[in-house]
Amino acid sequence: MAVRNFVAWRYTDDNGATFVRRADALQVGQQGDNDPDIAVGGSSAAGLVPYTEMPRNIRPRRAVGVDGTGYKGSVVIYTRTAYDAIVVNQTTFSVLDAGGTSHVCTVSLTSAFMRSGLSRQYTRFSRRSSKVASMSARRSRSSPC
Repeated sequence: MAVRNFVAWRYTDDNGATFVRRADALQVGQQGDNDPDIAVGGSSAAGLVPYTEMPRNIRPRRAVGVDGTGYKGSVVIYTRTAYDAIVVNQTTFSVLDAGGTSHVCTVSLTSAFMRSGLSRQYTRFSRRSSKVASMSARRSRSSPC
């Protein structure tokens, strides 16, 4: 299992409220230094007093991507400005798998799409429609007419 370094990092929600959350040092080190690398935004919260921990009911903005081998990874985006700068199918980010291998993923999905429910609705719809099709096929085979 890979050793990960975690840091306290500032997360700013869409309403401008700032929270502190634990973050992977590798991921927050990605600040868009080389195009098309991702800039996750935020800043260190070390020594910040007082601070508010990010409530567990708030879901952070995320970018999800896949590398050339099919490895799927995700990264938290800490500011709205950084989130707006993401270009799907162009922006890249680095993640480590459980074995410590680094993967460079290209963003394929952002949390705006995930939050809209479209991805879940599509999955549910496609499963349901295939189930309905198989049921109607069974009915047509068993009907005497």
